[in-house]
Amino acid sequence: MEHPAVEAAIVIGLPDEEFGARVHDIVRPSPGCASAPTREELIEFVRGRLLSYKLPRSLEFTVAPLRDDAGKVR
Repeated sequence: MEHPAVEAAIVIGLPDEEFGARVHDIVRPSPGCASAPTREELIEFVRGRLLSYKLPRSLEFTVAPLRDDAGKVR
C-alpha cells in the first residue's frame, strides 16, 4: 500500500498443489491516478521490500471495496 497508485491492498493465501498455499494479492488502484499500475510494476516495487517467497505469485485488480465497515476483508 506504499505505492502511490494503490489505494488499498490485501494479501490472501490460495491453494497450491506443490506448496499447499501461494501468495495472492488483490489491489484497488487509487481513483485519482492517471493510470493504474501494472502487475509487473507492483511486483518490482515490492521486490526490494519483501523476501522472495513472500512476493505475490498472482495479482488481481478491483474497484470494489476490499474491507467492510468493521475493517474486515470481504
